[in-house]
Amino acid sequence: MKVSAVSSGSDSFASHSPGPRDPVVDIPSVASESSASVKHVPPVLTCMTLSTLVVAVGPGDADRIESHANAVTEIAVPTGARVVLLHVFAEDDLTSIREQLDDPEATATAAARRQKTVRELTAAFDDANVEYDVRGSVGSKSDAIVDVAKGTDAGRVFVAGRDRSPAGKAVFGSTAQSVMLSAPCPVTFVRAGTR
Repeated sequence: MKVSAVSSGSDSFASHSPGPRDPVVDIPSVASESSASVKHVPPVLTCMTLSTLVVAVGPGDADRIESHANAVTEIAVPTGARVVLLHVFAEDDLTSIREQLDDPEATATAAARRQKTVRELTAAFDDANVEYDVRGSVGSKSDAIVDVAKGTDAGRVFVAGRDRSPAGKAVFGSTAQSVMLSAPCPVTFVRAGTR
């Protein structure tokens, strides 16, 4: 592949000459007096699409709902991505929720739909016309988040958490940190009060 800098008057840009292994993309030309037909677009100019975003949320995220909703809709709206809203329960928590619902057979997804943080986020997604699915899971939070990201071929994962010192993370562990290290895609960490 050969790349060279080209200067034309006050504009300068990089020119890319296709090599034997570079794909050639034909783009229809737009007819105008000064335009020329473009026959090649370098691979570096292609754009990745995001079709699925995984958003992990729990009861501890109540003070971050607005930040979470804003961060997700800023990506989901322009890309048209579908959101998978995930709430992970500890087994004891799910048992307690089943008792509150008076439904010993309630699924984790049914319980997730009843959580205040999930209802508030789905209301924000409805207002922004963002397509979403709600899922519940039982077990390790970080493992469940990573598994759902892999299973949905997510383009990005959103996790929320509080700021902690490096020592605090090392001593107490961090779901967000574990997800960031294990996720198959980029991870966005959302804090309270962020845009």
